[in-house]
Amino acid sequence: MTISQSKQDDTMIFVLDGRLDSHTSMQLEDDFHRAFSQGERNFIWECSKLTYLSSAGLRAFLLAVKHLDQRGGKLVIAAAKPAIVEVFEISGFKAMLILKPDLLSALSVHS
Repeated sequence: MTISQSKQDDTMIFVLDGRLDSHTSMQLEDDFHRAFSQGERNFIWECSKLTYLSSAGLRAFLLAVKHLDQRGGKLVIAAAKPAIVEVFEISGFKAMLILKPDLLSALSVHS
């Protein structure tokens, strides 16, 4: 998995590409914690290229949401494929996530 990072205004954007599983979730958690510790509070995780999401990958989403909720931040998920949204639904995570169909609409949440 690769994670591309960029920043637009006060929003940190991570583009997730590949499989998010027990072998790759630590990379996402580390990247998130690094940005969070540097003061970032608004995140978009763009998931159009995310091809697989395991329970270990879900843990990364959960940890990010918990950290951000405690500090007034927000995580928005953009462009998740139907199979990924289904994982969120089955796991019960969909209720705690902000899902948007594309990056532009995700950016409007942080405006």
